[in-house]
Amino acid sequence: MDYTPPASPVFRIDVTQRNNERLPISPITPDLKKFPLLRNSVFNTTDITPETSLYYLEQDLNTCNISPMSPSLNDSRETIQLLSDWTHQDIEQKIISGSMDFIKNPAFKLKSSRILGQGSYSYICEVETDSQNPLVLKFPHSKRKTRTLLNEALILTYLHMADSGLEDNYIIPFNGITYINKSHFNKLRRNEYIPALILPKLNLNLQQLIKFLKQNYSHDISMKKTIWKKLFNGMIIALHYLKLKKVIHGDIKTANIMVSALNKDGIFSLDDLTFYLCDFTSSIIDISAGIKYAHRTAETVTHNNLSLDTTLEYCPPEVIERMTNSNNSTNTEPIFSHITDLYSLGLCLLSFICENEPYRELKSFKFHNNMTDSSSSSYSGSSGITSSVQHTQWLINSILRNDPITLNTFNGDENYYRDNWSEELSLVSKILVNRISLEECISYI
Repeated sequence: MDYTPPASPVFRIDVTQRNNERLPISPITPDLKKFPLLRNSVFNTTDITPETSLYYLEQDLNTCNISPMSPSLNDSRETIQLLSDWTHQDIEQKIISGSMDFIKNPAFKLKSSRILGQGSYSYICEVETDSQNPLVLKFPHSKRKTRTLLNEALILTYLHMADSGLEDNYIIPFNGITYINKSHFNKLRRNEYIPALILPKLNLNLQQLIKFLKQNYSHDISMKKTIWKKLFNGMIIALHYLKLKKVIHGDIKTANIMVSALNKDGIFSLDDLTFYLCDFTSSIIDISAGIKYAHRTAETVTHNNLSLDTTLEYCPPEVIERMTNSNNSTNTEPIFSHITDLYSLGLCLLSFICENEPYRELKSFKFHNNMTDSSSSSYSGSSGITSSVQHTQWLINSILRNDPITLNTFNGDENYYRDNWSEELSLVSKILVNRISLEECISYI
């Protein structure tokens, strides 16, 4: 069977237009002058000592034009109303950590300068603490990325403020933010005070768990099916909660699903896994679109706005089509939605079954000019793919085929999937191909 994607479309992504479609519904506004109370009274840092994280937070809320009091759109419903009702005291109580202020208390330190993790804009380091519940700080590489982190802080603060009525919403726990400087982390610049999210230290992410199970439990299908079901249940509940709160994640992938694997005695156990959705860097609050939205787009978005990105491998075909045809599109609806979040989760569920990242075989073309089995039909037409641009185009064509199940299972034993994962693959196919709704997915829990 020939798995070669169809002829290439012209791949031109207008990054500015893409961001314009998304940014007006973030809790960030470039129009601080519209909210004079913020500058004149709410964020009056002259009344606060510089030896606190609150002082530097309020400076950043002014400098970065971030307004938790009045997000970009005024025709808000429950979500925006809640943020609009925040007062000066709320900012300290709900965003700033009440128990861990690195600026105010020099006793708080990072465990070491060793980095536990590193993303495109942030570091993650462990906090030195005697608590049985270890914590980490997530903070930007430099002051320039402050707005990105504060956007995530506002989203997490909002998500953990309201009572969901759920026993667990499977959103990463959040303990507020603190500020740090070069005395805490040597790679920071002198005289810079950087915001840091305080998060629990979890064992690993889903991407790492998949690799671990592949290497150590490749034949234990029963255990892996049990874990898959727990992953499905937890993440569907998480997406349901986000939809209730009108929050779109925008970048769901295996690396953004954290895994807690400790039992009550603090011992690693695959029988006690809990999955948490994390990394709300690209998240936005979903407000109704229409004429007001289109009007506000032109009115409020500038090139200085926060740049929000997603991961190409986890994008559904309609997002690829919107991005590749952005110059000709008159669609004013936001490019990401609860529907696209569900599709991305479907690829995470498929990755668990296939024990690889989405389109892994296609991704390998970026790193290997000559494949070991060039005669294989799965690599038909791939011998000329030698550059990153060509690799990206190849990946885009594969996604546009809208056949994710076939393109991610072709390199395995057909009997293996049929005999062991037929029920799960049928459900994944309903999510990725039939595009069933989140409400329909809930019926499978």
